[in-house]
Amino acid sequence: MYLSCFHSPCLCLLQGFVIVSALLVTAALEVVVEGKPPSGYAIAALPLVVTSTIIHQKYPYKAKPKKE
Repeated sequence: MYLSCFHSPCLCLLQGFVIVSALLVTAALEVVVEGKPPSGYAIAALPLVVTSTIIHQKYPYKAKPKKE
């Protein structure tokens, strides 16, 4: 997963949105199947993942030149 981020920033951004949507689907299924509200971990994870995706989009990783 991380290797593709070095080659294409667009793929990395897409992967971030996939993680966010997976968190939302997990929380929705928890409500529907188990009948209880999402856990505190799921609620805390969502803003952290969104923030990290936005930061990574604005400041992508730049590989340093190798020293020989």
